[in-house]
Amino acid sequence: MINSITLVSATFDQLGMTFDPTISLLNHACNPNAAIVFDQNIACVRSVKNIKKGEQVTLSYIDNTYKRATRRRQLREQYYFDCHCEGCEPKDNVFTGRDSWVCENEQCKGLIPEPLLKGDFTCSKCHSNQKTSLDTLRTLETKAFTVLEATANTPGNISNLLNNILLPTLAALTSNPSWPPIRQPAPALRRQIYHLCLNSENYEAAYHHSNTFSSPPLSTIHPEPFHPLKTVQLFTTASLIALLASKENNVDYLKRAWELLRLTWELCKGSHGETSEFAKRVAAKRGEVEMDLSLGGEEIRRWMRMHT
Repeated sequence: MINSITLVSATFDQLGMTFDPTISLLNHACNPNAAIVFDQNIACVRSVKNIKKGEQVTLSYIDNTYKRATRRRQLREQYYFDCHCEGCEPKDNVFTGRDSWVCENEQCKGLIPEPLLKGDFTCSKCHSNQKTSLDTLRTLETKAFTVLEATANTPGNISNLLNNILLPTLAALTSNPSWPPIRQPAPALRRQIYHLCLNSENYEAAYHHSNTFSSPPLSTIHPEPFHPLKTVQLFTTASLIALLASKENNVDYLKRAWELLRLTWELCKGSHGETSEFAKRVAAKRGEVEMDLSLGGEEIRRWMRMHT
């Protein structure tokens, strides 16, 4: 049972803590079918995927993008229970990249679920032994988490922090053939890099990392069709490229922003609702971009009609 809820904005910026006795009745799942979305001072429980009749409505009490051992430890320490949900014990042992390694065999590239490993580091699909040892991967993981924690909210030289610490650490993970793109802490490191780029007004770099989050495979870190964080991420990417379009007077950037905002609106209807304050923000930004595009002449307006 949830004792408290993190109070966030519609874009999931943390504001404080709150308590809701009704929402607290909902149980946890590492693969939830619902999420809490705040619309100003109203907490809404919204489905993030289809829920069958009679199926229990579940939320994730924690950041469920981390691996099973981390999730279980956090749930045990904060909520005092051992998790045996479908996300932790999936049917037919089909684990996702958050709980797995990638087979080094180029002809296979299948996932090797870490919770199922006993003894040799071998792919169950192609049966090949992995050249990189588990100890090496776990050492890499530990070092990356250490960097993530040490650089959180660290003042100082942003350029040095990015170029000499965070970016090399992220590259060490993303260039490793055994590391799934959605496995933490690679996404968390990229998120930290994105925020530093944004704070230093390096909008092109910020857009690059935001766009990476909005594109496969990282866009599947929340695989649910209407997960609110997926919608917020897409809106962030669209807003950034719209900003770049205005700064550089780039019509192609403006077209991309318009396309992304159309996708954001479709997601928003399911994740936040058409009448929410966040939906109004999406609609307003979409209107701004449409207005800017319409000033480009009949050819641009014809393109917009073709892509509506």
